[in-house]
Amino acid sequence: MSLKSANETRYWLSLIRDSISCSRIKLQVLSLLTEVDEISNMVAASIITLKKGK
Repeated sequence: MSLKSANETRYWLSLIRDSISCSRIKLQVLSLLTEVDEISNMVAASIITLKKGK
């Protein structure tokens, strides 16, 4: 569920990034996209670790 939410957040932030012309806001969105990618990677790694333990 968390990974799905992170992917959905990435989708919406990407849409915002692509539709905004203000460079200041675009930089903020890019920063958020980076954070979402980091969170997604951590959640995915946790899922993989949990599945290996079964």
